[in-house]
Amino acid sequence: MFSRFLNSPFRSCTPFIIQVVFATSVFAHAPASLQLTASEVEESTEVLDQKIKSAVYELSGIPFNQRTFENTFQPWNRLGKQLYASISRLALQSQIDRSSREKISQKLQEIQNYLFQNEELYEALLSYANNALSNKQSLTPYQQYVVQTFLEHCERTKTLGSDEESSKMLHKVSAHPAQFGMELPSKSGTSPFAAQRAEPFIHLRGAVREKLGDGQFSVLSLALGASSDRFSTFDETVLWNDRIPYMMERVQAMEPDILCLEEVFNEDAAYIAYSLLKNDYAHFYIDIGTKVLGFSSETLGLPSGLLIASKYPIQQAHFTPFAQGKSKVNYGFFDFIVGSAEHPLAHVYATQLQRDGLTQYEQGCAKQITQIVNKMQKDLRSVSDRHVPFFICGDSSNRSKPVERNEQLIHCQYDTEASRSR
Repeated sequence: MFSRFLNSPFRSCTPFIIQVVFATSVFAHAPASLQLTASEVEESTEVLDQKIKSAVYELSGIPFNQRTFENTFQPWNRLGKQLYASISRLALQSQIDRSSREKISQKLQEIQNYLFQNEELYEALLSYANNALSNKQSLTPYQQYVVQTFLEHCERTKTLGSDEESSKMLHKVSAHPAQFGMELPSKSGTSPFAAQRAEPFIHLRGAVREKLGDGQFSVLSLALGASSDRFSTFDETVLWNDRIPYMMERVQAMEPDILCLEEVFNEDAAYIAYSLLKNDYAHFYIDIGTKVLGFSSETLGLPSGLLIASKYPIQQAHFTPFAQGKSKVNYGFFDFIVGSAEHPLAHVYATQLQRDGLTQYEQGCAKQITQIVNKMQKDLRSVSDRHVPFFICGDSSNRSKPVERNEQLIHCQYDTEASRSR
């Protein structure tokens, strides 16, 4: 599982170099020991129901002048990820045990109706959004993205009517915005944050100073295997919070300058990794490609699963979602320049390729790789120093031939671009 590229001098590089570092993930089906009994299914749905109601009560009860992103939108978005994890686990159970399917489906629908048709909750979130709009400087780029996307989700639900009951509720509340001083984005699609910088990821600073460039650096790509619930994606009999400390010890022993983690689908897992490595790295990027919860089940899902840690400065960090396939995970790629703006060391493209939601897996992955390479070619044309190498690293999500086909496509694209630039 460990793929690494270490201590490579780049002083004498050819004009455009692509180094490919792909890790391969291995998934396991839920073992029989984890299948739930009828009583456990009932208990799980009741626990989920109480958790949702408790969270809604707390969110709705915060006085207007005390609402902040941290106590309003942060727990709201976190609730969405927890709900998705619970629904996924129970949906798997309903496939295993058909006798429980109808009961699970009915209970999950009741929970979602309560959440997405709650006028009091919607007003609470909308009133905070209005306050955030009038105090733009108090929001980080990540917070701006979350608030902006929430409003856009709500407008889409209201306009398209994809969820009929939620759409009615949104129309009813937004018909009287003066009650809480809020107007949704206009139908023209103009965003209240259009002129502002919004980023779908969180940037955290570590406890150490940035490393200075010396012409060498190392990269480690590793699939962490932290699913949206408690279990590892590699082995569903193993809890990922038991596995992460051991894996971070391995990372610390290797001492890579750039760490690219995949399959970090759980927010708690990201913060555990950060707490264990913050004395080793200067910069962290987590919750990359975050999924923002709106007032529709269509907005439920997970971020890309990528986490980046760097000892060097990071410039021009950018996340691009893949443009095809239906998935509840916001798969895509995260690219950034390593080093200072004056002395860049490399341009890295980290990815978790999408496997689910594709009708033709190999063709779908080929399109994803092509999308990454197209962005690389665009970035290449904008740089003056062609001795800066380009890297692709990540999880190929390919069980049969995890590297060969992806490398073949990448180098085919590179050879075409190289011939054009001569």
